[in-house]
Amino acid sequence: MNTSTGAIETVYDGYRFRSQLEARWATFFNVLGVKYEYEKEGYRLRNGTLYLPDFWLPNVTLRFDLTPGIWIEIKGQGPTAEESIKCGGLYDVTLRPVILFVGLPTSWNERGNDSGYEFSERGWDNCMGFMECERGTCRHIKIEFAESNYRECPKCKARASEDTPRLIAAYTTARQARFEHNQNGY
Repeated sequence: MNTSTGAIETVYDGYRFRSQLEARWATFFNVLGVKYEYEKEGYRLRNGTLYLPDFWLPNVTLRFDLTPGIWIEIKGQGPTAEESIKCGGLYDVTLRPVILFVGLPTSWNERGNDSGYEFSERGWDNCMGFMECERGTCRHIKIEFAESNYRECPKCKARASEDTPRLIAAYTTARQARFEHNQNGY
């Protein structure tokens, strides 16, 4: 058990997660078929702070950028000023976007404005969430600002949505996952 936060360390999918919340996000990625690496690599930020991001998603894109690779940070509450500085600092040293998600895996429609926070070359933004291309042959996953005029898949130009059946199933399964006695499974 992580005594500083009260989080319960959880073994799942071959990893020892620092919290059940992180394990639920790993479940979400697995059900969605998104490859992830947990605590892939630590970085020394330009201000000297050492930082170990939670997840690396090598095949997910941000918005209309077709270059894959996004860092994901998971927090139980909205980002503090210190966490925001760390996420911005991670972008500065890796030049890859950082998305900080708050709470359980939940669609933007369920969560509203308290959703993912983006840190990238654009600075920062909020209301970010997962979207999937609706074309059955593409199914590209991206993280996007949840607004109606950002509904295009960057790969095939078909409509992308935050509530495809696969995304809904992944959110539901992740929220319902049980980790009693550090047993794997969902």
